[in-house]
Amino acid sequence: MSTNQSNKEAWRKFLGIKDPSATLESGRVGGSIGRTAGRSGGGGGGGELDSDSVPEGDGSSGAEKGDGAGDAGEQIKQGDEFDRLEDLFDCETGEEVTIDGLGEKGSERYPTGFDNCEKQELPDGEYQDGYYWEAEQWYSGNDGSNVNSSGKFQTYSEAALIIDQNIFANSSPFWSVGWDEARSKKQAWQQTFGFENIGGVIYTGAAGIFRQNCATAYDKVCSLPPPKPKWPAVDRNHLTWNKEKGCFEPLCPELNTQVSEKYKSCEDERILCDKDGNKVKVTVDGDTVKVTQAKYNQTAEIKDGKVQTVKKLSESQTEAEFK
Repeated sequence: MSTNQSNKEAWRKFLGIKDPSATLESGRVGGSIGRTAGRSGGGGGGGELDSDSVPEGDGSSGAEKGDGAGDAGEQIKQGDEFDRLEDLFDCETGEEVTIDGLGEKGSERYPTGFDNCEKQELPDGEYQDGYYWEAEQWYSGNDGSNVNSSGKFQTYSEAALIIDQNIFANSSPFWSVGWDEARSKKQAWQQTFGFENIGGVIYTGAAGIFRQNCATAYDKVCSLPPPKPKWPAVDRNHLTWNKEKGCFEPLCPELNTQVSEKYKSCEDERILCDKDGNKVKVTVDGDTVKVTQAKYNQTAEIKDGKVQTVKKLSESQTEAEFK
């Protein structure tokens, strides 16, 4: 990987921007999301099989992603342990959906900045009382055009977002220190110089982020109340199993105001898709959650975060599950 590519990837990682190539694949088993999603029987055979034919897991099988997460696209096995199912998507829109709370009470995993549904804290270095962050970029093209922008912000990440990604991507940086080091040590400024060829126009210039002291450089940003972290959009459809209500509902609905309309209600059944478009049904059944995977023609029963039983289904039974 070239230095420029490394810089670009590091910047994407810092801002939390996903690799655009890591999208849902189409044309694989079960069809693509939003088109022919979820044709059942993608990986199953004909006749009905008994549960003895289902391999047993050891608590760390293919469905186990680590850190309490299970992969909904991998075959769930008896004995697998996980607190939540990831790699689930809305079959129509392709948006990510998480089913959490499958383990013991309090096993839910909250996004960065949220320890629970009450306490909210910004990540370290995001907000510093007594300071504000100023971002500037100034680039000139050899055709006479200019790219200039600036802004003053309470948090470091807000300031970083103003830097134009297209111009910044292939620049040759000369940092006072690296991004991560500067953030952790709360450095006062960083700056980069570079060039970019956009449509045949060569832009040269610089971009920088500077920490300003409110005591010596008063700005109205300093008088604002401390910011609260926003629920991340990528995790907006994060559902949890409410065992008292017997349904799946949004995790921290008071804080997660971005949840899609279709996931706001408390439902005892959700039909979703894995990354290949195969349907996955998650259902509350008393003190147990049942996960039916069309790709594998099977239903797994999960209790207290552990797969108790796995039952194989015939193709006709699988089709009936998703009618």
